[in-house]
Amino acid sequence: MGVNLMVVIGINIVFGLSVPQIDNGAHIGGLVGGFIASQIVHLPQKKSPLLQVISGIAAIIIIGILFNMGLARVK
Repeated sequence: MGVNLMVVIGINIVFGLSVPQIDNGAHIGGLVGGFIASQIVHLPQKKSPLLQVISGIAAIIIIGILFNMGLARVK
């Protein structure tokens, strides 16, 4: 699964750099968000409550920061 994931990530980055209308920031943000979400959910046999709580808190903080940045642009 890891190799396939890296191939898909590589294809997305190359495609994003070659097509001018694609926002690479959104792709990278989605990648980071996906990693954080997967860390929160985790696999059933690999649960780590402390790491899940830390990831959840980090996600809430990041969402709050981005929300405030969005509000600041509206004004």
